[in-house]
Amino acid sequence: YENFDFHIEQLGEFDQPFATLIADLADRGLLEDTLICVMSEFGRTPKINARYGRDHWGTAWSVALAGCGIKGGAVVGKTNDNGTAVTDRMVHGGHLFHTYFKALGLNPTRNYYVNQQPIPMADPKAEAIKEILGLGESLSGKLLLYDALSSEIRRIKIKRDPGCPLCGPQATIHD
Repeated sequence: YENFDFHIEQLGEFDQPFATLIADLADRGLLEDTLICVMSEFGRTPKINARYGRDHWGTAWSVALAGCGIKGGAVVGKTNDNGTAVTDRMVHGGHLFHTYFKALGLNPTRNYYVNQQPIPMADPKAEAIKEILGLGESLSGKLLLYDALSSEIRRIKIKRDPGCPLCGPQATIHD
């Protein structure tokens, strides 16, 4: 039971600081132009394994987004009763990147170039998750990045710059 208890404890250790971060940004007037994204590279199996733990599960998992025009409390998608498969509104990483870029005021359909080779900023076959985007488009914003290995938080500023070769008149990224 120790492995399962450890993960329950971790949830409590994350829940309060995450709520505090969102409240603090809102109180300071920074939440409306700061995009917060919490996700992992996989979910956990719906069933407890023989060692009283749960294995990696990439079939269905959750992402939490806040700020930068993201609609609070919005839920997109649904799994079956035991959480083993998505049954409604499946999205993937391509949809997420389109959503991040749109929330930050970037055009996700543009390319960036490496040695004159065009590389799409986001999957050309996907689109933003419209159910969670606010009505207005952000003209600038800040992307808050947390590096779990170094425990550092970096804020990347997004601002309009018509001369930017990466994004054109849409926006440019400044560290």
